[in-house]
Amino acid sequence: WRREYKVNTIMDEDWAEQDARGEMFVSGVDRSGRAACVWRVSLHAASKYNGPKHGARYLVLLIERVRSVNPDADIIFICDASGLSYSNFEHAMFVEGIGFIQENYPENVGSVLLFPVGWLTKTILDFVKPFVAADTRSKIRLYNEGEISQGLLEYFEPGEIETRF
Repeated sequence: WRREYKVNTIMDEDWAEQDARGEMFVSGVDRSGRAACVWRVSLHAASKYNGPKHGARYLVLLIERVRSVNPDADIIFICDASGLSYSNFEHAMFVEGIGFIQENYPENVGSVLLFPVGWLTKTILDFVKPFVAADTRSKIRLYNEGEISQGLLEYFEPGEIETRF
């Protein structure tokens, strides 16, 4: 898979367009010192990627950026589904991304925080649940709209949380 995803050269590629969109980025650390990878799902536009594999490779890039600083680092993934719609959700990229993370980076997944959990998010989760290993599912924390700030404070110091939360 590392050869297929060209992981050894992924950090040498030009990802400036994806970085500028701010859809996915590394931002701070939690109380346990784990790097935080943020995915602002509403900013996802499948048309900006050359297929689902390209979007999944960008996620690999973020993980590799963290691992380049600390190869054994646990990562806390923050999936901000605010403003999620069917136009933002790319099923093939999601399945591709979940698959390679749980198969190739299971030791690096510390937690996954997903919010806000509305009807669309629940529908998507029910649909993809069969693709998610039990160990990975056990690391997922879901927060409704009114629980986001308190949920993030369980993991982060107040200064590490984006002000919009």
